[in-house]
Amino acid sequence: MPTGNPLVYTVFAALVFIGAVFGTIAVARVIERRNRRLTRERLHTLNESWRAHAADGGRAQIVRRQARAADESLFWTALETLTLALNRAGWRRLSDALETSRHVVAERRALRDGSPWRRELAARRLALLHARATRRSLRRALQTGPEAVAYLAALGLAHQRDAWTLRWILDHPSYFATRPPRARTGLLRAFGAGAIPMIAARLSVGTSNSAFECAMIHRLGAAGHAPSAGPIAERLGSPELNVRAAAARALGVLGDVAFAGALLLALRDPEWEVRAQAARGLGLLGAAEAIPALAAALTDRSWWVRRHCAYALARLGVEGNAALRGEALVSRDPYARDMAKEALAWRAARRAA
Repeated sequence: MPTGNPLVYTVFAALVFIGAVFGTIAVARVIERRNRRLTRERLHTLNESWRAHAADGGRAQIVRRQARAADESLFWTALETLTLALNRAGWRRLSDALETSRHVVAERRALRDGSPWRRELAARRLALLHARATRRSLRRALQTGPEAVAYLAALGLAHQRDAWTLRWILDHPSYFATRPPRARTGLLRAFGAGAIPMIAARLSVGTSNSAFECAMIHRLGAAGHAPSAGPIAERLGSPELNVRAAAARALGVLGDVAFAGALLLALRDPEWEVRAQAARGLGLLGAAEAIPALAAALTDRSWWVRRHCAYALARLGVEGNAALRGEALVSRDPYARDMAKEALAWRAARRAA
């Protein structure tokens, strides 16, 4: 023990304090690492046991007992990790075993919570289970909202390929009106290929909501549903700009050259968004008869239209490239010349690659 000098006492006390602080931090870190290791081990044990039950259905009692013992975070982490890797039959077996778990029951109650945030979390979690009681809860949430909760419920049910939910959404096309376009299209995509005939049938009848009609057009086009080309082409005459643009885009993706004439008419649409998608579609269709119209549209006032026309011509073989070279050399419009040169360079780079 130092004696005499007060400064020595102060320094000694400070060193003891600093040592205690660093010692506490070190102990806390050791405990934290230990807890993380134990959590990983418990998660691994749950994953292995639950995966085995999903494979053969022979461990229901063990699965329920483990679910009862697991805390909330561990339970939902294990379930989320597993459901991404299970096939549909295994997902159902595991969901049936866990349906009456205290954690699942708590989330079904939380769907009626006063906090919208808590209800959204409950909808996300319950979507991880493919079981009858949770499906009923999600259907109720879909109908009662609010919209953010309803969308999450619908998305979860879509991944379960729930036909009732798809019919309900098609019957209520304005329900997700504030969702962004990609969210609406993504929701229809989540129902899988089996939903395509039902979506196509509804498009042929028409809907009262143009935004949802666009989502259906995008979904059918991306799915390559050739029988829908006719109803989609009819939408090129829609009074709604977004519907006409979606129809022009989808027709190009569908690749039916029989509808090149419809896209040629759309190339004269008053709105540049439609003209641009029509030009792009004509290039994708390989419609050689569109070359004169595409070359003429290189002087369009919209940059996007000029670009899509030039790149469409670049896709149209020898004749399309000849038209581009002509525009690059003799066009009086400097913007048309520049765009033609850009498209020719793009074509040359593709050939070199």
